[in-house]
Amino acid sequence: MKKSAIFLTLLLVASIAGTYAVYELYVKDRMRELVEHTEQKKQLATRIQTLEATFLKTEPQVVLDAWRTSTQPWSEAVDGRARFFTMGSLVDKVEIPEEVLPKLYYKDEMPKRIKKLDDYALDKQVTVVDVNCGAPAANSFGAGTNPKKEEIANIIEKYDYCAAITKMLIDAKPILLQPLSIWLEEEIKLKSGKVIKRTTGISMQIRIQALTKFLDDLAQNERYFRVEELRMTNADLQQQDPMLNVEMVLSQAYFMPSKKAAAASADGSSQVNQRLNNVFGAGATPRRATGNEQERTWWQNFRRTWLPF
Repeated sequence: MKKSAIFLTLLLVASIAGTYAVYELYVKDRMRELVEHTEQKKQLATRIQTLEATFLKTEPQVVLDAWRTSTQPWSEAVDGRARFFTMGSLVDKVEIPEEVLPKLYYKDEMPKRIKKLDDYALDKQVTVVDVNCGAPAANSFGAGTNPKKEEIANIIEKYDYCAAITKMLIDAKPILLQPLSIWLEEEIKLKSGKVIKRTTGISMQIRIQALTKFLDDLAQNERYFRVEELRMTNADLQQQDPMLNVEMVLSQAYFMPSKKAAAASADGSSQVNQRLNNVFGAGATPRRATGNEQERTWWQNFRRTWLPF
């Protein structure tokens, strides 16, 4: 009788311990998940009601398509204006290799650029008085000098701009092109950035038909050009296509967005899409990972493998 009582007592204790273990290791986690899922259900129900009231139960994709269609003309207009106010390839950044001394890079690179411009003028049969564009000679930085990379890069960039303007004028087929006078840049500050204006003084001898075509090409160009001043003189009015002495002030401008505006433009569409996805997508608070999902105990592994519940 005593042995049976002891056995029953041990069995009862084992049953209670097993029940407690099942509660702690399984039932308790499931109850916590049930509470979390119930809360998520309430959040989703509230969000659905808000969206239905706001968008009159319209399909989200319909709203997204309508929004993108309405904003597309604005985006295209902004892109078109940005492309209009640009220098194109006239202001390429000059990168000096780290392993080369700046003055040696200048000494090696500048003669190549000057020769390229000179060859271009000779090929087009245009006399260019100054193919050096006022840049220092290649051997200007001799022994004892150590110019910085920024200084050399700035000189080369200015020359590249002058050379690009010179080539553009050579394409207009003048007879003689005097040295260009490039003024200091003028900055016009705007709310989202600034417009940088570059003005060039031009003096050349050109026939009237070539000048007319050049001005017409400027007017139809996809980039901003403006003839600020124009003066023409002709010593012989009896010629059918007379040679003109032309003095011109030509301006270009490009828009440089502020860092904040550039960043907003770069990821603006992705931010808008993300916000829309947050509104129309799942968007609910993700279920918090429980302890048993991160690391299972021996009991959980045993239960999943051997027990049917």
